[in-house]
Amino acid sequence: MNYGLYSDTNHETPFKGTTGTAVAADGTAQTTTVYGLIPKGQAMTVGAYTDTVTATVTF
Repeated sequence: MNYGLYSDTNHETPFKGTTGTAVAADGTAQTTTVYGLIPKGQAMTVGAYTDTVTATVTF
């Protein structure tokens, strides 16, 4: 199953996880929301599907 990760709800801006996403480093907790989109028209069988997305945080 193909899917994409995006940084906006309209799925227009691909999430740039490979090049980094900047957040403020002010000592408080930071949240980054990532949206997924599974394109229609894929020939899939009925069932449960899982995947793991790994985030590495460097500071």
